Amino acid sequence: MYNYEIKSKEKLIEQVASQEALKKMALNDEDFEVRTIAVEKLTDEEVLKEVALNDNHWSIRKIAVEKLTDEETLKEVALNDEESDVRRIAVEKLTDEGVLKEVALNDKDSEVRTIAVKKNIAEEILKEVALNVKDSNVRKSGEEKLTYEEKLKEVVLNVKDSYVRNFLVEKIYDEQILKEVITKDEDPYIRQEAVKKLTDEEFLKKVALNDTDRFVRKAAVGKLTDEEMLKEVALYAKDSDVRKIAVERLTDEETLKEIALKDEDSYVRKIAEVKKLTGEEKLKEVALNDTDWFIREIAVKKLIDEEFLKKVALSDENEYVRVTAAEKLTNENLLVEVAMGTSDKILIIEIIKKLSKDKIRELKFDNWYLNALCEDILNNQ
Repeated sequence: MYNYEIKSKEKLIEQVASQEALKKMALNDEDFEVRTIAVEKLTDEEVLKEVALNDNHWSIRKIAVEKLTDEETLKEVALNDEESDVRRIAVEKLTDEGVLKEVALNDKDSEVRTIAVKKNIAEEILKEVALNVKDSNVRKSGEEKLTYEEKLKEVVLNVKDSYVRNFLVEKIYDEQILKEVITKDEDPYIRQEAVKKLTDEEFLKKVALNDTDRFVRKAAVGKLTDEEMLKEVALYAKDSDVRKIAVERLTDEETLKEIALKDEDSYVRKIAEVKKLTGEEKLKEVALNDTDWFIREIAVKKLIDEEFLKKVALSDENEYVRVTAAEKLTNENLLVEVAMGTSDKILIIEIIKKLSKDKIRELKFDNWYLNALCEDILNNQ
């Protein structure tokens, strides 16, 4: 995880709109962190190629390779990069059978060789599926044609290697096939990846309630938006972590009251209790005094008193609570007061994003990054 200073640089560079400026940072800045964040923002394929082949730090080359689509550069990296983690990413993205075979035979790292073998197998399976489907299209008139995804389903449910199954799941968009994967695959990571692609809320609710893996259950409840579905999960999920996510997303007052009284987990009850509060003074008390930042943030989200929100934005000890309070502010004068009264660079960036050009022009900071950011926003708005 980034430390505070890296987070600040990340937020600052996020606001740089010019690809030309990002190119200069990525290729020329001596600061490792600045180059890293700039490369993450880059979209210019030619610059990414140059970084992937020439940056002196392997982790920056790896980020560039993750974003590359150019097959020739990926080949060169897969065969020649000195760092196995960088070669591994390139191999995962390659489709060239010749290079995959060369890596499988000759790479000095066993993990990279294994991935090349599995990737080659997966690509062969996809080609075989496509070929079989093509053949099926010339069957006798009246016979039902086998679709590409139906054939893919047949394969993905029967391949033993989890790497290959995961590779194939990435190619599936049919909801029914994704449901079958979630129901039948024994690997929780693959089920979780399938859940991320699913939109059927009734099915997601069942997964949130019944899947054997808590990370799959949490991924499922995190995709729910329907109030009735959230209510059922909040009341009946066996895992307090899953109920917590559901309760945090709920708005139904009666359900929140029931959970606040009856849930067996004190933290879930506390979230529900704060969610159902309506009195501004009670919410302010929680926002100021609760020892848990997550609970304070929930209270802040319900507040409307802008002077009080300004106070929270300037004084709360937790960055997320301060930013949430600032995001609730609509009065530009109060936003400027917070920006000029805090040393929190991330908070200042969030405020700058909300301000009009006239208000941004009023801001003068001691920090050159912040002044450069204001100038960049004014030039690109």
